Amino acid sequence: MTKYFANKFWAKSAATIGVFAFIFALIPSMAGAYYNYGSHYVPLPFSNSYNYPTYTPQPVPVYYPTYYPSPVYYPTYPAITVSCSPNRTSINTGDYVTWSAYASGGNGLYSYSWSGTDSLYGSNSSISKNYYSLGMKYASVTVYSNGQSVTQNCGNINVYQPTYSYSSPVYYYNTPYQNLSVSCIANTNYANTNSPVTWTASANGGNGYYTYSWSGSDGLYGNGQSVSTTYSSIGNKMASVTVNSAGQTVTQSCGNTIAIGNTYNYALASNSGTLDVGCYSDPANINTNQPVTWNVEVSGGSEPYKYSWTGSDGLIGTQASIIKYYSKAGEKNAIVTVTSADGKTTTRACSNTLAVANPSTYAKAKTTTTVASNTTKASVNTDTSTTNAKAASAENSAAALFSLANVPWGWVAILVILVLFATVLYLLFNAKKI
Repeated sequence: MTKYFANKFWAKSAATIGVFAFIFALIPSMAGAYYNYGSHYVPLPFSNSYNYPTYTPQPVPVYYPTYYPSPVYYPTYPAITVSCSPNRTSINTGDYVTWSAYASGGNGLYSYSWSGTDSLYGSNSSISKNYYSLGMKYASVTVYSNGQSVTQNCGNINVYQPTYSYSSPVYYYNTPYQNLSVSCIANTNYANTNSPVTWTASANGGNGYYTYSWSGSDGLYGNGQSVSTTYSSIGNKMASVTVNSAGQTVTQSCGNTIAIGNTYNYALASNSGTLDVGCYSDPANINTNQPVTWNVEVSGGSEPYKYSWTGSDGLIGTQASIIKYYSKAGEKNAIVTVTSADGKTTTRACSNTLAVANPSTYAKAKTTTTVASNTTKASVNTDTSTTNAKAASAENSAAALFSLANVPWGWVAILVILVLFATVLYLLFNAKKI
C-alpha cells in the first residue's frame, strides 16, 4: 500500500512538472516583439516525441502604428513699410549728404542695404556721403525683416559748383586783401512748426568788415551775420547768404537744411540716432592776441568721435577743445563737424559769437576806410591828432590837480596842530565830568 501511494505521488509530481515546463517553454516564444509588418508564426518549443497534442502555428498580424505630427504655428507679422530721404537737396562739390531710412512692420528687427550714384553703399539706417562730381545724385535702400524685403527710392539731390563773384583786388596802403570765403549753417537740423531757429554765417578774407543779405525758404530775409525765424509749414527749409567785403561778393548755400514738422515727426527725427552737438567759446569776450578756447560737447552715436573745426580768421582744429589767438578785432565765429565711430555726422555752428576788442586799432581802421582822398586823409588824421592832444591835456590837468606834489603840506600841518590843541583844552575843562 505504501509503495502504491508513493508511485502515485511521483506520477502526479512528474505530470505537474511536465505541464509547467511546457508552459514556461511556450511563453518566451509567444511574448516576442515584432518590428516588421506582416504575418509572423509562433513555433512550439517541443517535439512530438512525447506524444503531446500537436498545434498548428497561427499567424500573428503586425501593423505599423499611425503617427500624426503636431501642427506648427508661425507668427504673422505685418508688411514692412519704408521711407527714406536726404537731409539736403542741393550741395556744393565736396560737401556731404546724410541719407536716412525709417522702417516699420516686420518683426521690429531690420537690416539695411544702400545703393546709389557714385558707388554709394552702406548697411546702417543712416549713411553719409561726400560728392565730388557735379549733377543729380540718387540713392535707394532695401530693408529686410523676418524674410520680408522692401526697396525704396530716396529721391535726388543736386551737386553744383559754388559761384563766386570777385572784383579786382582792393589795395589800401599797398596791402592786398585775401579772397572772401563764406559758410553758413542752421543751429538745428529739426524743429517743430512755429519754433525759433537761427541761421549763422561765417566769413573770412576781404578787409574784415562784412555786410550780409539772407534769402531762403518761406521768404527768409535778413541783413545781419545771424538771422532768426520761425516756420509755420512743415518740410525741409533752406537758406543762403550773400556777403560783401572790400568789393568782393560771395553767395553761399548753407551747409544743412532744417526739417520742420509737428511734434510727433520732430520726436521721431530727434530719436533717429543722430548726434547731439553743442559748441561755445570760453570766454565770450577777449582782447586781441589773447587766447580763447572753443569747446564742443557731444551725445549720441558711438565713441570715439572725430572733430573738424572751421571758423573766422582761419580757425582749424581736430580736437574736442582748441585754442586760438586773434590778431584782428571783431566778431568771431566757429563751426564744428563731429563724426561718431558708427558713421553718424553732425555739423553745428557754435551758440555764441566771440567778441574780440581792440578799440585803438578799430578806431584807426574805421577812420582810414571812410577817407575819400589823400588830402582828406591828412586832414582827418590832423583832426584826430588834435583831438587826441586835447584829450591828453585834459587828462594831464586832472592828474596834476590831484597830484601829491601839489598838496599844501604847511597848511595841513597847522590844521593838525590846531585840532590837537582844541582836544587838549576840551580834556582839561571836562576832566571831572569824564
